[in-house]
Amino acid sequence: MLCVSDEAIKAAQAEEGAAVVSFVETVPVLASLPAEKLARLVSSMQPRRYPRGAVIFVQGDTPQGLGIVREGRCSVSRMVDLDGRRQRSMRVDSLLPRDTFGGDAILQGALRNYASVTAETDVAMLHLPRHEFSASLLSDEALRLLQLNMKLTKPDDDMLRARYEREAEWRSFKQRYIKAVVSESRDRRLNLHRKSGIPALVPRSRPR
Repeated sequence: MLCVSDEAIKAAQAEEGAAVVSFVETVPVLASLPAEKLARLVSSMQPRRYPRGAVIFVQGDTPQGLGIVREGRCSVSRMVDLDGRRQRSMRVDSLLPRDTFGGDAILQGALRNYASVTAETDVAMLHLPRHEFSASLLSDEALRLLQLNMKLTKPDDDMLRARYEREAEWRSFKQRYIKAVVSESRDRRLNLHRKSGIPALVPRSRPR
């Protein structure tokens, strides 16, 4: 049986802690924090892992904290009411390593998540609980970044509905175009077969 000494465990924990600090120092909304504030935040962060397809944040749920993507990629999507009868999930953003989610909602006192976040790959995240995250911990630059992120990733539902209509119109046009090209190609082949005079190439009329 393999035994691991307490010293080895402590050394591994210290190494992982240093790696987390080095990573968090490169996260844009936290990069300008003084060392003391950064150390305090890191000590409160919880590492979490999610398999591909897992829903990490759910639209409408109460924001539980700040999520920081450490590894992997996530999609941000919002369920939109199209016409009172139909709903559609609309993608509004992607999250890559060093991107964050949930911070702006907490700082604004939002009671519900604006959107859902789903793991597109296996994802490793750092989670900072809501009670540990406040505006007083952030620099003015970090607050501006969070506000900018909110504007960029939170199109209103009218914009999303308009986007859905444009996408639906494009899909319909593409289907009609493909159908017309296929029909034209089939008619061209039939005409060539008839002109060739080879009976085997001319399709027989179906009995009525």
